[in-house]
Amino acid sequence: MPATRAGQTAYELGLAFGAAATGSVMAAVYRNHVQAASPTGAPADVVREAAGNLGGGLAIAERLPGELGEAMAATVRNAFASGLHAVAIISGGPAAALLVLVLLLLRRVAPTGTRETPAAQEVPADGALADELAREVIEGTEHMETQAPRRRRPSATPTPSNRPAPSTPPL
Repeated sequence: MPATRAGQTAYELGLAFGAAATGSVMAAVYRNHVQAASPTGAPADVVREAAGNLGGGLAIAERLPGELGEAMAATVRNAFASGLHAVAIISGGPAAALLVLVLLLLRRVAPTGTRETPAAQEVPADGALADELAREVIEGTEHMETQAPRRRRPSATPTPSNRPAPSTPPL
């Protein structure tokens, strides 16, 4: 298996396992929060159904009468937020640890794109290098002038250069 293919497979596996793990954590936190913080007076079977998922919990809260329904909807929303917070904390820990590891390892890597100029390549103080570059530019432009200019095909769409001039009505 080529290395690029193996890397792609590892990436996809990591994504799938990461989504499954964080989804499981969020569902567990949500379920526990709904069951622990459900409003008093809510029937046990209603609480059990609301703990199943957010959409179901909100649908059940809408069917409950008055303040009980509002309290159940608030509980379901808070449970969802608690699940998100737990996942963010769990995901943020390894991400922060990875950041520290990368920064520690990159301290040892030399920056790229920077070279010290050897003494032989230093720019002469008398401007000889500038004179040489100017000669090359002049010779290059003379060469360009001897070549035949390219002709452009007329454009099918009107442009300011090929658009007919507007006619003005007589006064």
